[in-house]
Amino acid sequence: MPEFDLNMEVDMKCIVFTHFGRQRNNPLVTTTQKVNQQEEWQERLRAYRGCNNVDLIYIFIMDGYVALVSRGDIPFKELMIERTMRNILETAARVEGLSDKVQVVGIDELIPTLAALQDIAESRNQDLDLLLLGGGRYAYYDSPKMVEAFIRLARGTHIETDEVILRFDEDVFVNRGSIQKLINFHNKLPYGKNKNEYRFLSGNYRFHKPEDLLNDFAIRTHFFSSVGARKLSPGDAGYKDAKHWLDSIAEIGADPYNQVISGAGLTMSLRSISTLPPFANAGSPILWIDDHLKRRLHEALEHLPPPPAANSKSVDKSYRCCHQANFKQDRHPDRVTQGDIDWVIQYLPRFVRGIVMDNLIWDRHKRRAGVYINFVNEVTNGGSGTPELTLRKTLKSDAYKVLDKVETMWSDQCYKKYRVYDYAKNVLPGEKDILFNQVVEALHSYLTLLRIWQPFVSLWHFMSPTDEQNRWLYRKI
Repeated sequence: MPEFDLNMEVDMKCIVFTHFGRQRNNPLVTTTQKVNQQEEWQERLRAYRGCNNVDLIYIFIMDGYVALVSRGDIPFKELMIERTMRNILETAARVEGLSDKVQVVGIDELIPTLAALQDIAESRNQDLDLLLLGGGRYAYYDSPKMVEAFIRLARGTHIETDEVILRFDEDVFVNRGSIQKLINFHNKLPYGKNKNEYRFLSGNYRFHKPEDLLNDFAIRTHFFSSVGARKLSPGDAGYKDAKHWLDSIAEIGADPYNQVISGAGLTMSLRSISTLPPFANAGSPILWIDDHLKRRLHEALEHLPPPPAANSKSVDKSYRCCHQANFKQDRHPDRVTQGDIDWVIQYLPRFVRGIVMDNLIWDRHKRRAGVYINFVNEVTNGGSGTPELTLRKTLKSDAYKVLDKVETMWSDQCYKKYRVYDYAKNVLPGEKDILFNQVVEALHSYLTLLRIWQPFVSLWHFMSPTDEQNRWLYRKI
């Protein structure tokens, strides 16, 4: 991919969207629990102090949102937890000198929007919970991004100032230089600079030199390391095997070296989010669903150019990733634990689901749209949708070919001493039907959301920026 000169700074407003969650098993009841949470959030926010090119930070706390949307009644306990989270987060922002930049987003801000969306859903005999959450109950990778979509739609529709919205994961340590390079990259692109063009790209995690496979990629590799490891670099035990495995992923899924990464400053144009919603209502966790698979959809629909084939000599002009915008993440600040390694039995199924979905969206052998895109086109052209049984029958053959290929690749003898081999040999063969059904459910649920997306998008054309209850969406910067 051609690299641009990104050293000359572009003067452009920059907004960050991120999602902060509570520490695991922290009920935020005692003073000690609250202090521990505040200290963690202060550390996350501290990196933004050095980023004077970030003008506004939206921080979504979703406990109350999930409880309210999924249950439909007033979740008093969760709302009290959210109030505590808000107080702690606002205190952390004040201590770090960021009060004027931080906008907390919780149920108080979202109720007016959710009420309007519920009216639209009910008028079309749809349940809002099934459109916003997996199975109407669960928040997986792309569920929080629905709130990000609200912000992009609102500001993109009504704000005339030239601004870019970047998405970062909570555990990513931002830096001014890479944020500026990402802003500059956006402005150097030959397409996607205005609201009516498509754009969907990000920075990357390739921060360390020498490379660290634990932290430099979106794909997890910790199960190739050992308990107590902080990094997985050249010379470390397991590095060569992890590198071989990582390099092979491009044959069946995302290219780890040139993929859009959700938490590394992902940005998209107004037209992109207006056309395709997040995969917010997938009923199971699916790798890449909030970044690479959404970009794949745009490529398969010919909104954006795909990268050339692996053996092609063509110049890559897909611009999926700004390779000069590097952000640091530390996935194992307390070192790799046995629990982390054991967790791979939960991670690999979501990985396989992502691989299957990728191949149903994009036919990598024929270099064209996959079989699923026929159903997407039907919906976007005004069709009434496809029964899940029909979708299942159509996708089954292609999906099982992919599942068989994953089994073959991961059961290679070179992985015999790692959990991925045991999974491929002893677990995956008996899980194929379950994994396929979960992928079909996610793809069918997405078609349901896609069918109502344009009425949802139209809401922001009628939402007044001067209305007091909407002010948080249109904060001036």
